[in-house]
Amino acid sequence: MHKTIVTGHRSTLTLAACMYTTSTFNAGTYDEVITITSSLSHIKLLGAGLHRTIITGHRSTPTMDTTYTTPTVNESGSDFIAEGITFRNTVGPQHRAVALLVQGDRSVFYRCSVEGYKDTLSPLQGILFFRECYIYGTADFVFCNARAVFQNCILYARNPIAGEDVTLTAQGRVITDLRGGFVFQNCQIRATPDLMRPSTKVFLGRPWTDCSRVLFMQSRMESIIDPTGWREWGEGSNASSSTCLYYGEYRNTRPGASTNRRVDWPGYHKITRASEAILFTVQNFINGTTWLPGTNVPFKLSRS
Repeated sequence: MHKTIVTGHRSTLTLAACMYTTSTFNAGTYDEVITITSSLSHIKLLGAGLHRTIITGHRSTPTMDTTYTTPTVNESGSDFIAEGITFRNTVGPQHRAVALLVQGDRSVFYRCSVEGYKDTLSPLQGILFFRECYIYGTADFVFCNARAVFQNCILYARNPIAGEDVTLTAQGRVITDLRGGFVFQNCQIRATPDLMRPSTKVFLGRPWTDCSRVLFMQSRMESIIDPTGWREWGEGSNASSSTCLYYGEYRNTRPGASTNRRVDWPGYHKITRASEAILFTVQNFINGTTWLPGTNVPFKLSRS
């Protein structure tokens, strides 16, 4: 079933100066595709808790025209909040299948779970914030070109199809719009029990474009991470020589965080200066002080 806009019990509550229309989802599994159109703003989806309220779908390529037509939930409205919901695409690792696509500016996801395999989560555009979320996937499972900060989230590497690597990110910043990028702060990287080790390599990301930008800071990286950390997109990719690329790591911990054997690319940065890391905080990277307080979602403003 495909539903446009929102379903569920609606109410209105005041959050700071903004009025949010809330749709409440009871515990249960909702097998449907939901689209929240760009004509809507200040919508909140409130579930009964992640793994209790589940919105699930099973669209994928090649049965759909493109990856962008596969999402279980497609969110385009500005000033959007989702809390306590699991967004799931049940298609396995053999096809690209998006669980959640987000392009509404100033969208927030709090205590949600985003579950899929290839191309699980698409922060497509806008300024976005994810807090205390779980994200599951195999290849490029956080991809596209929004300006997004992930705080206190857990990324779970799942078992891919035979012969494939796991890549957490495929960020797509382009030269015509250099604002995009993904920042993971105080996050954790773990493996699901089905991940075949050590035969499966797990990378922090690969550059979808030559200007790809991703930073991991103050996060816990388990030993599943390949010592090189990052990999090329594929044959013909020239990320290793791109000066537009920005891949950074700052004060991460656990065995997978060692940078001794990381890639030797011009665009790779072992950040040691707080003055560089501070550019990627909620305050500076997504201008969080101007809009996050009105969401009532907790956030860490700085790097400390």
